[in-house]
Amino acid sequence: MKPNELGELLRQLRGKRSLRDVAKETGLSHSYIRDMEVGIRQTTGSPLKPSPEALKKLSNAFHYPYDVLLKMAGYLPDEFDSERIEEKLSRDPDLRVIFRAVENLTESDKEFLLNILKRTFPGAIPDDK
Repeated sequence: MKPNELGELLRQLRGKRSLRDVAKETGLSHSYIRDMEVGIRQTTGSPLKPSPEALKKLSNAFHYPYDVLLKMAGYLPDEFDSERIEEKLSRDPDLRVIFRAVENLTESDKEFLLNILKRTFPGAIPDDK
């Protein structure tokens, strides 16, 4: 991946819309969106890694796959495949129930559940999640 491939993609997805238009639609500041496109935090000059929450908002605004943005930002490994996951969810009703339940959990609840799974099924869940 090129150094600011994510920023270039975000700029392309924005197209002719202004930063302020996208800011209104996403609830993100126009300066933060600009910083994401450039890949550098304007106030400090340091590299910027967009938050998953910001990427989700941009994904919704641009109608672009969230998992692709997460991969480009380095949050998901290359082997993550949303199509494979969707296929498994479509074939397994129990997985769908689990997935829906997890969507409604708080971060602390998810962490608690993950710890239980790790203790109950050692080796099934890698330490790095």
